[in-house]
Amino acid sequence: MLPVPQHPERTSPCFPRYYAETVMFDNGVVGKPSGSGTVGGQRMPTRSDDELMRDTQQALLEEPGVPRDVTVRVVNGRITLEGCAQTFYERACAERALRFVVGVRDFDNHIVVKPVISASNIKRHVLEELQAELLDDAVGVQVHVQDTHVTITGNARSMAERQCIENSVRSAPGVQTVDNQLRIPTR
Repeated sequence: MLPVPQHPERTSPCFPRYYAETVMFDNGVVGKPSGSGTVGGQRMPTRSDDELMRDTQQALLEEPGVPRDVTVRVVNGRITLEGCAQTFYERACAERALRFVVGVRDFDNHIVVKPVISASNIKRHVLEELQAELLDDAVGVQVHVQDTHVTITGNARSMAERQCIENSVRSAPGVQTVDNQLRIPTR
């Protein structure tokens, strides 16, 4: 049982969690154990992978800032986090949540940071790519962006130019998919 906080007048929403974390670290309940399975000279409790999985998922749900698409794997007490985050802060929040899971032997954080780029920024990047690559040849090309999906319409003079325009669009930051609707007019 944790001791009662000495400063109950503190109303910060993170105070109870901070206090619990401090007490748990001070008592050697939470932390990364050495190879001997001890923390601060005290033996870490042995827990099944299923228990660790359940507690890790709960800790991730309770920790603010953790991306919701994080997946958890537990093998022999070693936790692996996988998924995508929009910022390094979200990635760090997922890692911080593991500090509240008792019995973790070690963990790997394989959460990839992929920032979200607005549609207007994607369109600006696509137009910059087209102008840098094709100069004035891409004047008749229209670019439509919805989320990370880009549709290009208009005319190209040849199949090679059509493919060059599509490659330029694909290389722009933030573009996930391209719908190439460029036509090659017949003479």
